[in-house]
Amino acid sequence: MEFIKNNICNKSIEEVYAFFLDQKNLLRMFGADVFEIEIIEGGEIVIPVDINGVKSTILGEMTLLIPNERFSFSWNEKQGRRERWSTPTMVNFFFNKGKDGTEIRLEHTGFEYLPQDEQQEVFDRYKIYWETSGVLQKIVRGIEES
Repeated sequence: MEFIKNNICNKSIEEVYAFFLDQKNLLRMFGADVFEIEIIEGGEIVIPVDINGVKSTILGEMTLLIPNERFSFSWNEKQGRRERWSTPTMVNFFFNKGKDGTEIRLEHTGFEYLPQDEQQEVFDRYKIYWETSGVLQKIVRGIEES
């Protein structure tokens, strides 16, 4: 069970990756006024998001940064003062050179590691979030306008 969405950006792979390394761009990408992120492997992430009309806070950690290839972090909802699940899901952005620019692939994976009775509900909620929030489209638009 995974969510995958692709988009093409008419900028070079180096420009696309550089966009992800700028915290101001990530603020715009998630539509957040406040956003905590340390863009280093192991760096902490705190993202306030609106998931289908419900305000939530996402807690995570930068897990893998491969220049011009991949930008990945863990994703776990905050519940009270702690993370909701013992094992977070993963958000990965992959970058591939294409003939018309750079392909950006968003993958949200790891739902199979959540409690079995929550897997489908959580997957469906995040699928709607990624499709309706326009995060990937905002990324492409932001890169192309920079």
